Amino acid sequence: AAAAAAAAGHVLISPVRVVRRFADLTPAEVADLWGLAQLVGKTLEPHFGAQSLTLAIQDGPAAGQTVPHVHVHVLPRKPGDFKNNDEVYDEIDKSEAHLPKLSDKLDLDKERVVRTR
Repeated sequence: AAAAAAAAGHVLISPVRVVRRFADLTPAEVADLWGLAQLVGKTLEPHFGAQSLTLAIQDGPAAGQTVPHVHVHVLPRKPGDFKNNDEVYDEIDKSEAHLPKLSDKLDLDKERVVRTR
């Protein structure tokens, strides 16, 4: 089943290289990740008639990260789209509720190609 979006236009952006934590990204990967988030946000806002964006990373389990792969949530926002503005974070959590089950099935080490000798 597809994930439920936290808001209309909710997009996840992740780097090509799978890393668990934001600090594990190279400076070039950080620049690419945020540059793409900016481009996606500029595209989503007018398309969905939004006036603002929520950009969010939950970096590590204590921060609420449930998927072991760095990703940025980009959500177009409108006034009053949530009764209490911070409810958006609860909706982000709900939208990822099924993902830990999927990630448990992934064996990333099995897919990895040894590149050093």
